[in-house]
Formats: sequence, structure tokens, C-alpha cells
Amino acid sequence: MICAEVGRCRNSREDAEGVWKRMTDTVTREFNEREKAVFERHLAMERPPREPKGPWLGCLIMSIAAGGLAYFFRGTGAGAVLLVFCLAGLVIVALLSMENVRWRKERLNVALRLIEALEENRVEAARFRASEVVVEIDEYATKVYYFAIGEGRILRVEIGSEQWPAEDPGDGHALYVEPGQDTWPNDRFEIVRTVKGGLWVGVFCLGEKLDPVRQINTIEEAPLVSGPGSPVALFAGSLEKPGEKPIGQWV
Repeated sequence: MICAEVGRCRNSREDAEGVWKRMTDTVTREFNEREKAVFERHLAMERPPREPKGPWLGCLIMSIAAGGLAYFFRGTGAGAVLLVFCLAGLVIVALLSMENVRWRKERLNVALRLIEALEENRVEAARFRASEVVVEIDEYATKVYYFAIGEGRILRVEIGSEQWPAEDPGDGHALYVEPGQDTWPNDRFEIVRTVKGGLWVGVFCLGEKLDPVRQINTIEEAPLVSGPGSPVALFAGSLEKPGEKPIGQWV
């Protein structure tokens, strides 16, 4: 859902969408080929891989063997130690199996959300044109970009630590630049998310590379603004002094 505020957050979805669209060039359309390729890569990386059976089977066999030896040496100290070893191995196998089932279920749920959004084939695309940009880097290498987009508006875009994340690459809840792009930050770009589920598709460059006028390391300097809770937000003001609260954001 889009949330936009002018002084305060509107409760009505219709008002929120209307305010955001008045402040930005936002359209609803089908996936284009670049966006579809990115989203299909999201989906491919979210499908749980086939799991190797060797380690699980080896641990189980060792536990069973220890149980057999414990029975053979029952009533002795060695038998007691082997019995403990057997039980511990079985508990470890059970816990790892439960965790694996939980992890695979989560990945499958994410994949299903991506498939539903892809099948609906509808996205919201917000297009921006920028004249200047300031880059902010935190201790986790997450980058925040502040673009001057005209009419006293500053666009804040929070990007993950990699253009394509090594972990959780495609769940749609983080914003990343289209893989392979070497012209980011850019003077013209689109930010795209799905209509179904509101999943981020990515940032897509359309113009020329824009060199930052300033770079801020938040370990040494204070950030320009506090995080608004959304990767994409609009502020009033200038790059030297943006407003404290967003006037519009996607949440």
C-alpha cells in the first residue's frame, strides 16, 4: 500500500495514492522485459534447492550403530556412554530436520507470493529525474541516496549492501538496483513494485550516471534524516537541509 502524507499521514488509501501521484510520476502498467527478468531471477533464487542426503544419512547411521553397540554393552560404563551418544545423535537429527522443514516452508511461501505477483503482471512504477545526489553509507554498507528532484523535493532511496544481495535475494521486502547496472546513481530512473503484494521489483536506470556531490559516513557523521521506515520517501527542503519528516512515502 502507498502511504503519503502532507503534514500528516492520510488514513484513506485513495487520498494516499492521490497525494503520491500528484508528487511523483507514478503509473500502473504491466511488467516490461527488464523487470520480468529481474523478478524471475528473484523467483529462481527463492526456490529451495535440493538437499544433499549424505550428512543426514551418515549422522542417522552413526546414531543407530551407537544404539546397537549400547545394547550389546548394556550394563557397562561403555554401554551407557554409547547410549548417550545415540540419543544425542537422534536429537540432533530431529532438530536439524525440523529447522530444515521450517526454512523450506518459508522459502516456498516467498516463492508463491512472487509467482502470484508475476502472474497478475501489474506493477506500480515511479519515475524520477534528478539533478544532484548525496550518498550516505552506514556501518553495514547499506547505502542511502538523497536525490534533488526539483520543486523543493528530496527523494530518499535506501539500497541494500549489494546490487544483488547474497542472502534473501528475492523476497520483495528490500530494494536493490537492477543487477549489472554500473550507471547508478542515475539522473533518470524508475522504482518499481508489484501491485499484488506490494513487493519491490527494483530500481532501473534510464539516463546517465550521476556523480554524488557529497558522501556521508554515518559512523563519523550524523545521517541527514532518521529512517522513515520505508526504502522510498519524499522530503521537503534541500540536500543541505532536508525536512525532518517525510511528506510522502511507499510503505
